[in-house]
Parts: sequence; C-alpha cells; structure tokens
Amino acid sequence: MRSLLRSLFQRIGAATPFCFRVQFADGGVYQSQPGEPAFSLRFTSVWAEWRATLFGHVGLLEAYFDQAIEFEG
Repeated sequence: MRSLLRSLFQRIGAATPFCFRVQFADGGVYQSQPGEPAFSLRFTSVWAEWRATLFGHVGLLEAYFDQAIEFEG
C-alpha cells in the first residue's frame, strides 16, 4: 500500500516544478527534488496513508481534518 502512495507522490513530483517533502508514518521520506521544500506533508498514522491511497484528495482532506496529517509551509 505504501508503495502505491509513494508512486502517487512521485508522479505528482515529476509533474510539478516545486520541491516538496512527504514523511510517511513509518519515518520513510520522499522528496520530489533536491533543495528546500516549499511545503512538507507528514502522515502521523498508517490509517491516514490508507485514506489518501483509497480516496485520493478526499481521503487526504479527511485525514487532515482528523489531525492525522500535518502540513508545514
């Protein structure tokens, strides 16, 4: 499941000129390109990762509202 979510962020990262960073609940990190990230996203639970994987942006927003995702920047 995490590989699906990482793949999604890799596709987004390849399509945008902005540097961003994603930290997964297990501590793993994906950064779209070298440099200082414009923003960082941190999953605080595996459930938040599942929601984002299964329900896309709606799941991501629901996890954010439940405080299972933290944004910085």
